[in-house]
Amino acid sequence: MAKLYYKYGNGKSADLCETAYNYEENNMKVVIINAYNNEDIISKYTLNNNYHPLTRKVDIKLTGNNSIFDEIYLRILKKEKISCVLVDNSQYLSERNAEDLFFIANLLNIPVIAYGDRTLKGGIYSPGAMRLMELSNTIEKIDEEYLKYNRRTKGAKLEFHYGAMNSSKTAKLLYKADELDKAGLNVFLMKPFSDRDPSMISSRIGMQAKADLVIDNNTKLYGEGEYLLRNHINYILVDEAQFLTERQIDELKQIVRDYDIPVRCYGLKVDFLSNHFTGSGRLLETADSLVKLRTVCPCGEGAIFNARINSNGEYQKSGSQVVIDNGGNYISICPKCFIENVMDEKLPKVYRKVR
Repeated sequence: MAKLYYKYGNGKSADLCETAYNYEENNMKVVIINAYNNEDIISKYTLNNNYHPLTRKVDIKLTGNNSIFDEIYLRILKKEKISCVLVDNSQYLSERNAEDLFFIANLLNIPVIAYGDRTLKGGIYSPGAMRLMELSNTIEKIDEEYLKYNRRTKGAKLEFHYGAMNSSKTAKLLYKADELDKAGLNVFLMKPFSDRDPSMISSRIGMQAKADLVIDNNTKLYGEGEYLLRNHINYILVDEAQFLTERQIDELKQIVRDYDIPVRCYGLKVDFLSNHFTGSGRLLETADSLVKLRTVCPCGEGAIFNARINSNGEYQKSGSQVVIDNGGNYISICPKCFIENVMDEKLPKVYRKVR
């Protein structure tokens, strides 16, 4: 099954050009899109202080009215064999364009690699980038190997470990806490307030630990920084981080920066309709590291979405974002099962007609 990748970081255009070259070297057709200005892609690659531009011609130009899915699908109907779709400056895509890329990967079985920043310039929210991160199988920082040897990566980081339900997020948090404790480090556990279990961090497999701080919407986390430093806290672990506010995520980032204390957040990436939560959305935009936790769909494929099912076994396609008790059961499912059971009404029109 093909995947949708979202790649961010340094050297995006160069990586796109190199990927296109590798495909074409093996006589495989790629389709290139520049979401910013439809112009040919020119990278700013340098080697030994010498500028070596890599260029790629654009195959599809976006007008605001055309559908990327329709363009690709019509080419396939004309017997054009496409092995990959590559998109540069993906933060300038619309939400509809982002969903087109998701459908291309999962309905047409063509890998899609979208390159872009997680926000627009100045940290401004990007609907296209966020929708891609909500729907992507993999979110990847392409310059990670370079940054390992770069002085800017020294010190603490804000990490987001995300996954669908049943990916053992809380169990992994508790394993990490135990591992750090055995290493002689002081660990501070946080969780959002929940009516079900106000103070305990509990996993489905029976592991649990008492939270050091239970957070509500009014909790000011940055104010805890002095306390954490004074008590020699070495590591902060946060459960159910999707329920934090944007301000609280920003405050965790400030704690990392100002007090040099690593923070690792665990949580869901999206809700049962594939939309981000407040906390997870901000983490997707600002976390120094994004780590995907894996689980399996009932069909056997990798699951990245959560679906809500009512007492009759029917998939829910509307409703409140958060329903903890008596609101139905949740299952983890793969992109194709999610499209078939939850997003079927959003299928591209041209696909509906021909299929």
